[in-house]
Amino acid sequence: MKMLCEELVAAIKDRIPDLSIHVSDLKAPTAKFVQSYYIWVLEEVGVDVDELQEPSAKNLCKLDYLEAYRCVLLLAKLRAALCFAFKIYTWIISQYWI
Repeated sequence: MKMLCEELVAAIKDRIPDLSIHVSDLKAPTAKFVQSYYIWVLEEVGVDVDELQEPSAKNLCKLDYLEAYRCVLLLAKLRAALCFAFKIYTWIISQYWI
């Protein structure tokens, strides 16, 4: 089993050299690893991930304690971007499989 995990990690590193991955990430992925992977996915489909890092002007004017919500806003924007990318991907696939 250990060899299989190491081979899988090596294959992922070959395919995604910018993603820091270890066997422990496969066995018990941390939130940081999962977030890094999702950011890589979004970059691959052309999303400007820098845009996700900062709160929007809409968020800035509505929240009194922005620093308390910064992490949650980042995750919410990351989720929204992934959902949008997935919807586009599934729509494109559905056009070719009909």
